[in-house]
Amino acid sequence: MGSGKTVILVIVSIFLVLSVLLSVALFSANSLLYPKIYIENLEASGTYDYLDEAVDNISSDLMEINFLDIPEEGIKSLIDGALTDGLAYLRGDIDEFSVLVSVDSYGLKSFIVSQMENFPVCSSGEISKDLEGDVICRPANESVSEFLDTMLIENGIGIPDSGDVDLVKIYGLQGNKIEEVRSGVGIYKMILYGSLILSLILIALVVFIPKDERKSLRVMGISFIISGLLIMISYLVATSLISSTSIQTEVFMDFVRGLINGVLSREIIYGFIVFGLGVAVLGISFAIPRKE
Repeated sequence: MGSGKTVILVIVSIFLVLSVLLSVALFSANSLLYPKIYIENLEASGTYDYLDEAVDNISSDLMEINFLDIPEEGIKSLIDGALTDGLAYLRGDIDEFSVLVSVDSYGLKSFIVSQMENFPVCSSGEISKDLEGDVICRPANESVSEFLDTMLIENGIGIPDSGDVDLVKIYGLQGNKIEEVRSGVGIYKMILYGSLILSLILIALVVFIPKDERKSLRVMGISFIISGLLIMISYLVATSLISSTSIQTEVFMDFVRGLINGVLSREIIYGFIVFGLGVAVLGISFAIPRKE
C-alpha cells in the first residue's frame, strides 16, 4: 500500500476513534430521556421520602399548599407521572403533556395569587405586554386577583370547583423554554444517529482502503482498543470529579450522583465491549494466514 493510502488510513482511523467515543457518550446519555433512571435514583436516594416530609412540614404561613390532594402513596405518583409524560414530550413521542392533580379551587387560586404578588407592577405609561404578546408586568390599576382572572381568561385556563387541574397549563410550563429543550433533544438525537452512521462509514473505509483484510482488521482492532481505553480513562476521570463535588442538600446530591453514575455505568460497559471487540478483531487479523 502506498504512502498516500497509509496517511489516509491513519486519518480515517483517528476519526473512527473519535466517532466511536462520541457514539458511546451520546448513547450512554440516552437513558436520561427515559423515566426509569430518575425513578430508580429518586427511590435509592430517599428523595421521595424527603419531599413527602417537606410537604408535611411546610408551614401554612410560608406557603399554603393545602389545595393539593396528595395521593395515599405520597408525592411519588405525581412525580412519576410528570416524569413519564414530560420526558415523552421531550423525546417527541407525544405532542402535549400534562401534570394532573386533584385540587381545591379556592385553595389553588389563593396559592397562585400569593405567588403572583411578586410579579412586577407596570410603571406609569408602561405596557403590560411585550411585542410578542408575553405579559411582563401587572397593570397598576389591577389587583393581583383581577390580574390572575384576566390571565386565566386570556390563556383559556379554567379552574374547576373540584377535580383535576393541569399544572402545566396553569403555570405555562409548555412554553418557549421547554420547546427549546425539546428542540435540543431533537438535535441530540440527530447527532447520535449521525455519529453511529459516521462510524459505520469509517469502518467501511478502513476495510476497503488497504484492500488487505489482515491490515484492515488490524487497523480496525487497534482503533477499537484505543477507543475502549479512552472510554475507561474518561470514566475514571468523571467518577473522581463526581466524588469531589457536593450539593448543600445531601439527598439531592445522592440523586444527582445516582443519575451521573447511571450514565457512566453504561458508558464503562460499552467501553469494555468496544475494547473486547478490538482485541477480538486484532486477534483475528493475526490468525488470518498471510497471502503469498
